[in-house]
Amino acid sequence: MISITASEAARGFTDLIHRVMNGREDAIVTEKGIPVVKVIPVDEVCTGKDLAKKWAKVRHLAPEEATSMEADLLDAKKALLPPLSKWD
Repeated sequence: MISITASEAARGFTDLIHRVMNGREDAIVTEKGIPVVKVIPVDEVCTGKDLAKKWAKVRHLAPEEATSMEADLLDAKKALLPPLSKWD
């Protein structure tokens, strides 16, 4: 796995893309020593038509499961702290 700082990635973005694409390995971009982004090669292109076919085969929630999940997500959202900046 490639590890690179954000400033190195910005300066050599094309090189990073080519290393990931041609080397078929992931890259972790760090900022102040903390991993912030993972760049991975695309193994397969998925069109909207492909996605629609896959979606039809996926198990969907029953209405009561969806309602319960929605309530859980709303509760979790209320528990979140406000972002420190518009970028958080």
